[in-house]
Amino acid sequence: MNGAPQFRCARCPDLGWTPGDTPEFQAHQRTRHGDRPITPLDWETTALQLIRAAATTGRTFTIAEILTPIGEHPEPDRRQSINGVLTRRVATQGLIEPVGATESAKPTTHFSLVRQWRGVRSAAA
Repeated sequence: MNGAPQFRCARCPDLGWTPGDTPEFQAHQRTRHGDRPITPLDWETTALQLIRAAATTGRTFTIAEILTPIGEHPEPDRRQSINGVLTRRVATQGLIEPVGATESAKPTTHFSLVRQWRGVRSAAA
């Protein structure tokens, strides 16, 4: 995208990144998607794409840090469990493996321990 602002839209996974809810992102939402809010399926599809992409990098990551750019799940009652559901799905597919634990960077979790993951070499090849 030549000179255009970069941001993540859960409905447009081909776009790049920008932190937070910027005026450019709000304009994109209005012009490309109207007032339709992000759906749970949009969010979950993008989340799975991000986790799978992180698995190919070979670096250690937490699910929370990978999903930070797309914000929280649009359904408040699913926010506590959805990351685990998606992680289990990708791990069961053999794409990631647990490699350790670290303190969570999310302030709302009060620095609780979270699992660290890494892509499985055979799956990334």
